[in-house]
Amino acid sequence: MFPVRYSLIGIVSISAAFAVSFEAPGATIWRSPSSGLWSEGTNWTSPTAPTLATGGVYITNDTTKTVTVDADTPTTNLFINSLNVWAPANTTNTLLLASVTTNRPLVVSNQTATVAGGGLVVVEDSSLVVTGRFISFNVWAGEVRLDSGSIIVREAPLTTNVTVVTRVGRSNVATLTLNGGYMETSDLYLGESPGARFAKSHGRLRINGGLLNVNGEFSIAKSAGCTGTVEMVDGQLVVPNNLTNILRIGDMGDGLMTVSNAVANAGDVSVARHDGARGTFVLLPGGQFIGSDDFSIGRFNGSMGTVLVSGGQLTVSNSSLWTGREGDGALILSNGLVSTRNLYVAAVPTNLARGVFTMAGGSAHVFSNFVIGATSIATGQVALTGGSLVVTNPEGTASLTIQAGTMTCNGADVTTDNLSMPQAGGGFLFNGGTLRSAGSVVSNGLPFVVGDGIRPATLHLLGGTHLFADGLVISSNATLSGCGSLIGTLVNHGTDSRNCGSTSGPPVITEQPVSLTVTQGATATFKVTATSPGPLSYQWRFGIPGSGGGNLDGATQATLTLLSAQPTNAGNYRVIVSNASGSATSTVATLRVLVTPALTAPTFNANIFRLSLPSVIGLTYFLEFTDRLVPPNWAPSGSAPGTGAMLTLMDPSPAGPTRFYRVRVE
Repeated sequence: MFPVRYSLIGIVSISAAFAVSFEAPGATIWRSPSSGLWSEGTNWTSPTAPTLATGGVYITNDTTKTVTVDADTPTTNLFINSLNVWAPANTTNTLLLASVTTNRPLVVSNQTATVAGGGLVVVEDSSLVVTGRFISFNVWAGEVRLDSGSIIVREAPLTTNVTVVTRVGRSNVATLTLNGGYMETSDLYLGESPGARFAKSHGRLRINGGLLNVNGEFSIAKSAGCTGTVEMVDGQLVVPNNLTNILRIGDMGDGLMTVSNAVANAGDVSVARHDGARGTFVLLPGGQFIGSDDFSIGRFNGSMGTVLVSGGQLTVSNSSLWTGREGDGALILSNGLVSTRNLYVAAVPTNLARGVFTMAGGSAHVFSNFVIGATSIATGQVALTGGSLVVTNPEGTASLTIQAGTMTCNGADVTTDNLSMPQAGGGFLFNGGTLRSAGSVVSNGLPFVVGDGIRPATLHLLGGTHLFADGLVISSNATLSGCGSLIGTLVNHGTDSRNCGSTSGPPVITEQPVSLTVTQGATATFKVTATSPGPLSYQWRFGIPGSGGGNLDGATQATLTLLSAQPTNAGNYRVIVSNASGSATSTVATLRVLVTPALTAPTFNANIFRLSLPSVIGLTYFLEFTDRLVPPNWAPSGSAPGTGAMLTLMDPSPAGPTRFYRVRVE
């Protein structure tokens, strides 16, 4: 614990720059008009450089300058009560932490750290720590930049009762930039106003590299009328399951988050959360977003959220993706991959939910339930003009269900284990493209029509039973193919090319593909053997663990060969073997690609050693240590499974003057 001492400071006005009056002499104020060293007492109003005994620290006077905390700064001058950095109009005051190392942080422990208009805090190979209880790191305006090293703003130890908060953008435009290093905070708010006076404040976060870890709530546009933006072009964002587990893109105001060539991991996500909020999430090529809990677009009544995937990968593998949960939601996929256990489009029984899913390209993989609408007052709309929609799992139990609203397909490729339209009000306008189904129940009071008579359309039966209670109509320029049991009246104006063969029986797989472990760059080969009374066709599929996966283009032989295997190839593979009578699906074979760990961003803060590295799904990473190398006696410190993103391993209680670490991968 840090000793607690207080100074009496009065803030009398807040605007683009702060004005302060001092009611007691317990403050340390930079008085030099020029740049200089933090450790030189002559630069300050106090007889010495700042310490816990000299009160709050102010770098707020006129003229542009830089105050530098360097490696020669005594430790006693690295512990202070409060920090305040701002400047009058048309000037800039910069606090630079340069090469102090992360083992000797500048610690603000008793009162708030404040940056306002004209203020700039830069951390280079150093550490800034703001810790205690009921204090904050408030960036009203100005900028905070982490180039290397670390910034830590949190309680010690962590608690679910968060009282240490980082706020960016409280009165004007404020920016937090990560170019490298590691930042950890309990709660992080962008665009959070203390009142109506600053209702147009804007908070910006730019991640150009490094790792940002938000243990609690990360709110973008926290307050009504305020705005917040996040731009990730590299690096990693982690909002783990430590505290409140909530990422809000547009909490009460207007929020925007863009991810390209970077990785974001979060738990529960809301894109537009509360009444009046507007939220937008954009995923660009090279970007990855991995969610471990519900991902809601338009969470509550009156909110309006939009998610645009034009590249990269959006994964919600263990939970559900909602578009229009109780508010307005739109999911637009033009390229890249969306993968989720469940996809719900306005599937909540309320007249306040409005959901839209539009797919013009890319792939969407749903490996449990894809549900459109809930009742006559909660209708969803799905428009498919290109790309691939796959609703399958290895057990064959995934379902595409249209309860209320409409799915329109004008040229996409759709594959599902089960197609269900159980009630009036749910419709499928199958104008063009391909629909593959292993089972169908259509009882919505309307005939199921394949094709609009102009565009090519194909309904391909993958075995199973297909009930069309009000009939099946094959339009001109449309085709019915495959094999399955039809129940209902068939009206054919096109082509019926069903062929179940002269003998019955689907293929029998006699040799299943086996799991493989290869090193990065090696060749991986899967093989399947099957018997059949007639010709066989093959379609290999690939997906992340737990998903049904999607078709691999060109993978239509009994053998699948992957040249120069990379971490992106790691995952689950299976093959569907078909003949005229039906199909058989192989067991899942998993490919593990071993990659030599690239260790980055080692930090030592608060007597905790942390090490970050890129990870691969399917591999387990073990952090081991030894206090001497001759002879080495490696002991375990912790382990974690690979997530496909940056992974952090830690030693919570390093002992001894020297300790060596290594990472072992299995």
